[in-house]
Amino acid sequence: MKTAPCIYRVDLTRADGSVATEYRKRKRPTTPKGFDRQHNNVVNSIIEELRYYRIEGWKSMTVTRVPAVGQ
Repeated sequence: MKTAPCIYRVDLTRADGSVATEYRKRKRPTTPKGFDRQHNNVVNSIIEELRYYRIEGWKSMTVTRVPAVGQ
C-alpha cells in the first residue's frame, strides 16, 4: 500500500502586505516525532533559501501541513 506524501503550504508575508504562497512535498513520516522533525526541516530549508537568494523585506512566514484529501 502506497501512502500519500505530506504537503506543506508556505505563506511568506512581505513588508508591503502581499503574500507569496508556495507548496512543498515530502515523504510521509511514520511517527509523531517524525512529523515534528520534518516540519522543522521544511522551515529551516525555507529560511536557508531566503538567506541564500538574499531575499529581504519579508515580515513573517507560516508553514502548515495541508490535510490529505480522499483518505
